[in-house]
Amino acid sequence: MTERNQQSQTPSRSDALSRRELLSAAGGAVVGVMTAHDALAAATILDANPKSEETKMTELKLAARYYRHHPVDYASPSPATGFKGWEETELMLPKEETMFLCMHLWNTGQETGPDWGGADKPWQGWAQMAEWVPRVRELCGKKLPPILEAARKSGMRVGHIAGGSYAEKYPQYQKIKEKYGDAPPAAPGAIKGDWRARHDALVFGETFAADVGGAYKNLDFPVNIRPQGDEPVFLHTHQLNGYLRDNGVWVLFYTGFAINWCLWYSPCGMWDMSRLGYLCNCIPEGVTTVENAQSAPGMKNMDEALWRTSLMFGYIVPAEALAQAIKT
Repeated sequence: MTERNQQSQTPSRSDALSRRELLSAAGGAVVGVMTAHDALAAATILDANPKSEETKMTELKLAARYYRHHPVDYASPSPATGFKGWEETELMLPKEETMFLCMHLWNTGQETGPDWGGADKPWQGWAQMAEWVPRVRELCGKKLPPILEAARKSGMRVGHIAGGSYAEKYPQYQKIKEKYGDAPPAAPGAIKGDWRARHDALVFGETFAADVGGAYKNLDFPVNIRPQGDEPVFLHTHQLNGYLRDNGVWVLFYTGFAINWCLWYSPCGMWDMSRLGYLCNCIPEGVTTVENAQSAPGMKNMDEALWRTSLMFGYIVPAEALAQAIKT
């Protein structure tokens, strides 16, 4: 690694983090969470699609951020104040072993999707809790398109993780489903699950459950971020894992909604993929968050989400850093 105070020195290839070192680091970030089975799955990624020694790889030289969550200050009543905080390192990654992912980007608040923006709009049970719609609209309309276009032009693999049955109408998803199968059978759950209706009514409103289905009947990818050409579409973790293994990919760059919700916990999200050994990075300009009344001023949940992502899953890679790496 090279730190910020050492940037005057150009590291050699041996100084940069290697594939196996990065996977080891990613696994170590969730130590205590990964099982022996998870560790075995992580190790097999390296051998899933071995590259010929003669294959010429395109190295991406990336400036990445991480949170230095040490050392504690034993003399302080708040020991965490000793942590060094955000620092920068350099990654050397083969472009052919990376993938740019657009996850749960929806047409909410757009002409083709669920309406939002006033008490006269339909599906108020959903709309009254969906404070994130303006940010997702801005993300899809302004922030993400140039990042996505740069990834496409560079030849980087691009994939789309859908958040609903609208995936079924895309031939790119049908191709994935045909090869890797549909959703696996669900495991038996709790013997009682009837607590959720009352809980959701209290948290999201009495009419949320009745309205959310109607609001999402026209849910889809935004028109300007729909899959192009052979870009694959995924719904389930086993589909994404199968595709990545078949194509020798182990590094993921996540964009989408929301970094403190779906991108962590939904199928194909960082939690699932990290447990399988993948290095899960976040492009901060390409994501947004779910906020609350206390966090919304100043987007405080974004700061916490990036910190948690750094600790648990991988690196924070600014859009400019990615653009520079794939340009050279």
